[in-house]
Amino acid sequence: EKVISVMYKPFNRPDEMSFLIHPFLIKEYNNRWFLQGWLPETDKYINLGLDRIISFSIVDGVSDKSKRNKLIALQKNIVGISFSEEEKPSIIHLRFNDEQAPYIITKPIHYSQKLIKSTDNGILISIELVINFELEQLILGYGERVKVIKPKSLVRHIENRLKTAAENYSK
Repeated sequence: EKVISVMYKPFNRPDEMSFLIHPFLIKEYNNRWFLQGWLPETDKYINLGLDRIISFSIVDGVSDKSKRNKLIALQKNIVGISFSEEEKPSIIHLRFNDEQAPYIITKPIHYSQKLIKSTDNGILISIELVINFELEQLILGYGERVKVIKPKSLVRHIENRLKTAAENYSK
């Protein structure tokens, strides 16, 4: 319930950054650990890779528990760690072929997963999640065994990413 001062070196910047953070959660995703907290300076939540924290120190102040509770609530609607407070969950329909279907049935993508339809050719499921980078990576990882059915914005986005990926092999 303390506030800390952090010296941090992001991947996408040449210089280190220093800021105050209300630390709330430590979360592992894809074999990387993150500190999740709230930045009072920007009034936004942040994810910091633990491997990029250079130093930290405890400073005077008490963290805002209401911000912690909100962060925990936001975590329920995502895969991974990336989120925006403004983003609302979308109903996403995914069709998996018959080879992938048993894996998706026995190891759901998310607790919101519902089976809509099952045929000899595969399954159609729905999940209710915020569309983020990690969800896109997860979908792309299923390759030819999955097709996004809705929402149309995600269909177009995944289609464009796949086209760009295919172009990497035609050059």
